[in-house]
Amino acid sequence: MSTLAEISPAELGADLLTRWGDQDVAPAGVVIGPTNDTQQQQGVVAFMSAGLPQVEKYTPIQWVRAQIRCLAPTLAQADAVAQSVQLSIHGLVRRKARMASSGEWYLVHLCNITAGPSMHFDSPETWETLLFAEMMIANDPL
Repeated sequence: MSTLAEISPAELGADLLTRWGDQDVAPAGVVIGPTNDTQQQQGVVAFMSAGLPQVEKYTPIQWVRAQIRCLAPTLAQADAVAQSVQLSIHGLVRRKARMASSGEWYLVHLCNITAGPSMHFDSPETWETLLFAEMMIANDPL
């Protein structure tokens, strides 16, 4: 049985997007963690874990959240990236996703965008549209 710390909602969410979503969602791609200025100026999607998991008591699954930062040089571009992300992964049911750090595959029972879009003026050069995904993931790798 896996420990909770071994499962990364950011890695699994990013894999869902790259595997099952729009391959051209952002020119600088999909990353896990922080982004640099060059990526932000091209348009990038950054996944990060967001909050503690909720473990189901009687089944080997957990609910986790991932923060999805959609960064681009204009608000219109950041919004278009966020819309593409939402269309790509909202409502996915029973999809396999690979966690890059371990190479393990997990079954994601459900992925829903549960918050956002929230628009932010990040800097004079960068706009951000923020989304949150809630995912139900099996505790054990496939």
